[in-house]
Amino acid sequence: MAVVVFASLLGVSLGLVLLGRRGHAHASLRDYFVASRQFGSVLLFFLSVGESYSIGGLLGFPGGIYAHGVSFAVWFVGYMLMGMPIGYFLNPQVWRAARRYDALTLPDLFVGRFRHRPLELVVTLSAIVFLVPWGAMQFVGLGVALGGLGIGLSGWPLMAATGVLAFVYVALAGVRAPAYVSILKDILMIVAIVLVAVAVLHRVAPHDLAPGMAVVSGASTLTPEQERFAMSTIVFQGLGLFMSPLNMAFLFTARSARAIRRAQVGMPLYLFMFPALALVAMWARVDGPPLASPNDAFIGTARMLLPEPLIGVVAAGAALSGLVVLVGLCLTIGPLVSRNLLTGLSEAGQKRGAQCVTVGYLVFSVSAAILTTSLITRLNNLTYIGVTQFLPGVLAILFARRANPGAIALGILAGDALGCGLFLTATSVWDINVGLIGLVLNAAIAWGGTMLLPGPAPDERPATC
Repeated sequence: MAVVVFASLLGVSLGLVLLGRRGHAHASLRDYFVASRQFGSVLLFFLSVGESYSIGGLLGFPGGIYAHGVSFAVWFVGYMLMGMPIGYFLNPQVWRAARRYDALTLPDLFVGRFRHRPLELVVTLSAIVFLVPWGAMQFVGLGVALGGLGIGLSGWPLMAATGVLAFVYVALAGVRAPAYVSILKDILMIVAIVLVAVAVLHRVAPHDLAPGMAVVSGASTLTPEQERFAMSTIVFQGLGLFMSPLNMAFLFTARSARAIRRAQVGMPLYLFMFPALALVAMWARVDGPPLASPNDAFIGTARMLLPEPLIGVVAAGAALSGLVVLVGLCLTIGPLVSRNLLTGLSEAGQKRGAQCVTVGYLVFSVSAAILTTSLITRLNNLTYIGVTQFLPGVLAILFARRANPGAIALGILAGDALGCGLFLTATSVWDINVGLIGLVLNAAIAWGGTMLLPGPAPDERPATC
């Protein structure tokens, strides 16, 4: 029964993709990648939430609490709370810049402002490199979710099948596919979280879990070291919450800056799911079944407490939460290669090239997911370390009069090298988030280079629609 429910809900999602394709079967390049900048606040809301609240939150958040205790929740929820008001004020400015420079990708913003090919290459290559862990994270989560729910699928065949489905969505409807599927995904994900949390509440009261959770996590309060890490992570990832090339691509689909502000206002409502996920993780850690990995905290609890038909609902919600982000990543990686890395392709060539790149990206991400043994949150952290380094450059595009493009490029490279080097070698610097250390170096280089050698003033051409 779980398989029937699961397959039926995926069939509904495919129907939504076909609905989004109607009238756009021969979409232009701009319609395919940014929906001709036609999305209103409702579609943009679901699309943006699909990027921010994905399988990383569904599995990574409870997995982090299961592995590290309740202290993990402080920085995970904190950076979202900090990032949302930043996005409310900054994202409309980014959209105006994209409209001005007719940008379809994040590197297009840098090209439109600076006309500097080395900077374009640095931004493009950095974006591609740091989107790979994000794709792998979706496949890891999909493997955990669907394999753990016991619907008869597991391992690399499951990941390969999911990759094929993601490509079908991309090929059929472009960016309209994740936009329409996000509506169904959000409904299913909320239902799944509520179902599992209610099932836990039938077993135990929340206050009965706290003493046991304090014992297994080793402490009931944050240590000074944990406080430094939590606060620096909140600042760093709050600043980087909307710097992802994927988020930028979704922003570019908006009809207006006002539509973006309206979508941003509703996003904090989704934070209600985190207390429910924390409850599930605490029960799994204190009273739940033995788990092979912390990533299984939510799925193991669902499988133990829910009847089979509802397991199919949970499986579909988990699958679509990963698929929406995967499709968005494909639509981001594709034009990065065919439009910004390569030059001189026609619009048709860029579209075909992006679809070819999508196949390669999905294959590579599946391979990375099979080989990785990391917590989902570790992959999430690695992506944030990279994409947040775009912040000084984006701020320069929006607000600086004569920024130096060479200094911005050098700052991105230095921030990436320092942050990732410290992260991959597990080097601690006063327990401060290593990405923030890289970002400070990045900003210092960009600012110092501009002070020593100011760049050209922005082009005063009229905006293009």
